[in-house]
Amino acid sequence: MIFTLVFCGAGFFGFGISLYRQMPWFVPYGFELSVFFGLAFIKISTYGYITDCLRDRAPEAFASLALTKLYEFGKN
Repeated sequence: MIFTLVFCGAGFFGFGISLYRQMPWFVPYGFELSVFFGLAFIKISTYGYITDCLRDRAPEAFASLALTKLYEFGKN
């Protein structure tokens, strides 16, 4: 969670500041990559929690995660 806070926080603030100062396109893109890198740690911790704490219901939990992605973005 600390890595997520650091990478996502720096990415979001850096992205906003770089857009405000109208820097070249690769600067906000680099900060956006930092956000995606930080979000990867959230996925790792979520999947680790599901497989460790919900051992008997892990397939159902992974299916519910897949369904939330479907409902979150609408149609595939």
